Amino acid sequence: MTAALTTRALTERVELGMAWLDARLPGWDELVDLDRLNVENPCDCLLGQTYGEWDLHTLGIDIDQLAALGFDASSSHDDMADEYAALTEVWRTAIERRRGAST
Repeated sequence: MTAALTTRALTERVELGMAWLDARLPGWDELVDLDRLNVENPCDCLLGQTYGEWDLHTLGIDIDQLAALGFDASSSHDDMADEYAALTEVWRTAIERRRGAST
């Protein structure tokens, strides 16, 4: 795993994304189908599942923020597939942990 793909770095990005979602869409985590979750796919990613059709303008963020919040890969093209897979797993784990804490 490269430096950009360390679990710690990805977890920090996901935590920022969770806080961003919490501030804008309370209860977002209950809208996410973990079996479909795939950060690489716009329909099955966090934003696709919680907002439906979306664009950066309506969300009020830019492409750099999208990656910084863990909603998109940020590394070079060669690493993107690995980063998408790793981000999906970090999101899945974070959501499962959150759901487990609320029961």
